[in-house]
Parts: sequence; structure tokens; C-alpha cells
Amino acid sequence: AMHLWNNLKDKIGRNTKWLLLTEPGWSIPMPWVFYYQPLYMRELGVSGLELGLLLSFSQGASIAMPFLGAMLVEKLGKKRAFLLLDTLTNVGYLIPLLAGGLEYFLVTYFFSAFFSAVGPIWETLLVEGTEPEARIIGYTFVSLTNLAGSMLTPVAGFLLQSMGIVHGYRLVVMIALITFLAKTAVLVFTLEEPGSSFESGLERPSFKGAVRLILASRRLSYFLMFTTVSSILIYTVPSYLPLYLGDERGARLSVEKTSLVPTLASLTSMTILILVSFKPFSSRTGFKYLLATVFAGITAYLLYLASSMLNPSIAFLAALVSGIKSIEYSVSRTYLMNIIDETDPRARSHVMSLLYFFGNIVAIPAPSLIGLAYNYDPRSIWLITLLLSLLELLVLLRLK
Repeated sequence: AMHLWNNLKDKIGRNTKWLLLTEPGWSIPMPWVFYYQPLYMRELGVSGLELGLLLSFSQGASIAMPFLGAMLVEKLGKKRAFLLLDTLTNVGYLIPLLAGGLEYFLVTYFFSAFFSAVGPIWETLLVEGTEPEARIIGYTFVSLTNLAGSMLTPVAGFLLQSMGIVHGYRLVVMIALITFLAKTAVLVFTLEEPGSSFESGLERPSFKGAVRLILASRRLSYFLMFTTVSSILIYTVPSYLPLYLGDERGARLSVEKTSLVPTLASLTSMTILILVSFKPFSSRTGFKYLLATVFAGITAYLLYLASSMLNPSIAFLAALVSGIKSIEYSVSRTYLMNIIDETDPRARSHVMSLLYFFGNIVAIPAPSLIGLAYNYDPRSIWLITLLLSLLELLVLLRLK
């Protein structure tokens, strides 16, 4: 981490530095919240299908959120729009979890839709003013912080094991709320409103122009297709992993043992991310990295499937392999930013908003369908992931 920071600090601006320095306030405890949330909800009577419906509801509410974020940026500026939306999203997400119950979970998933409004603004602040060769390091730094939180998931597992799932999880949520508010308080005084140079002269949002740009660029079109499919594998399927690991029809692991899965995956991810960041990033190397993540995902999904049929311990091997899949976010985002630079860097924030928009549309039915499949047979979710991985591979080959 120190090596990455030494490489990074002279190549990025003030806002990026403070976003990275305060990132642990979100990325350390929130993986605990996300990972054990399905178990907590099941303990309070929410079924796998209901979880899928809630996820689909969140995706549906997310459709217009990138445009809401762009409107607020135009009226308030990036700093104030980001701080307002980020606070509204995370506080609105966490507080209803403390109460529990299906009606409160509905509120939680409504506010989770606002992550799609926050995301494009946050990514634009993170990248703007950063030299192209340093972007992979910036995304790596963020991913490493998130992985550090995942590696510490056994801390949350211990709390749930010793205090019970309900009381232990509520303590985890309280920790996340306190650290987030502390992070936000620092950013209120340290973030600065970016100058017009950050947008290379493009002052007002132009989504129509961004759509024309995507349609005119074959590489950009295919890559947006790739990231849309990838988002289902990275964000939707893991919601069911904790359930599968502890399910009698799944891997049959205890709550404490399931906490080892994100830790093992994080160990692999951290090692590979550090190695990747040491090398110059180019389109050729980026393509090779993405191809490796697709094949690693296919292998991991097969191993998770085997853990229910052969030996539950195979899930730990699957976790190690899935760590390779986890680097896809850092690599794909850097790859995408470089493609945008090659076409029209002025449209960066608008293309990112459209990326979130298209991803939300496609992902609306995915959680409900996966939830329905899980209720029928938990192992069937891995067959779905294998089909999606093959589609991801086909799109990636077309991209080449």
C-alpha cells in the first residue's frame, strides 16, 4: 500500500488524495454490512425470493438516479452534489437496517438506488486531474481498501456468532454508520469544487452527445455491454453467496466459517492487484487481465457448485480463485476511462452516468430471477453465472 501511495501522490490532485485517504471510513465496515445482510434478513423472516424482489425494486428505482446526479451537479457543483447524495444514500441505507422488518428493508433498498447517483460523481472526482498511467493505481488503492474490509469480515462474523445474528449485525451497522459520518465530516472541509479545466471546457451535461459517442465507437459500445453483464456477476450474485454457503442444500458451512470466504478471496485479489499496478497499463495488457478474470470466474462458479455435491471445503478453494475475478472492477474501469480518453475525454462524466443507467436497466429482472432460481435449488444460481460468463466472454472477444 505504501508503494502504491508513493507512486500515486505526485500524480493526482487534492480531491483524489482526500477521497482515497478517507475511503477506509466506508470500505472497511460496509463489506461486513453487505455480506451479512442476507443472513440478517433471513433471520427476520425474509425469503430468498423476497430478497430478489427487493433487489429488483432497487434496480428499478436506480434507473433515473444517474440523471438526478447530473442535474444536481449542474445546480450545486460536484462537491456539494456528491456530499449531499452520498450522505443521503448511506444514512438512508443504514438506519432502516437497525430497525429491521420487511417494510424497513424496503426503505433500505430504496435508498440503495441512490448509489447510482453517487457513483458517477465519485468516479469523476476520483479520475479527473489524474494522469492516465496513474488511474490503475488509484482504482487499485480503492479496491485494496475494500478488500481490507472484506479480509476483516471474520470480526463481524465473531460478533454475529457471539451476540447472535440480529444483535451482532445491528452492532456492525452502527459501526458502519459512525465511520461513514466521520469520513464525510473530513471531506466537508477538505474537498474543493473542481475548476472547469476538469471537464476540458464541457460545462453542461450533454447526454445526447454521449449517446452519439457510444453508438459511433464500436469499442466503447462493446465495452459497455461487457460491463453491464459483468455488473450482474459482481454485484447481484454475491448477494446470495452467504445464503448458499450456510444452506443445507448448499455448502453447509457455519456462520463463522462463511466469514473465511471473503477473507480468502481478498488475499488473492490484493496480491494480484498489487502485481498489476506495478506494470504499465495499456489496452493490450488490460484485455489480457479481463480475459483472465472471466476464466477465473467460470472456474470459481464450478467450484462453488462442487462444494455442495462433493465437499463443503471446496468453497474455500473457490473463494481463492474468485479473488482473481474481483480485480475486474479496477481493470475494467481503467480500461473504460482510457477508451473514453481516446474518443472524447470531455464526455467522461456523461458516459459514466449512462453506464450506470444501462447497467440498472439490464439488472432489474436479474435479482428476482436469481432469487426464484435459488428458492427452487440453491445450486442453480451457479448455472446462471456460467451462462452469463460465457456471454461475457463472447462480448470480450468481440471487443478485441
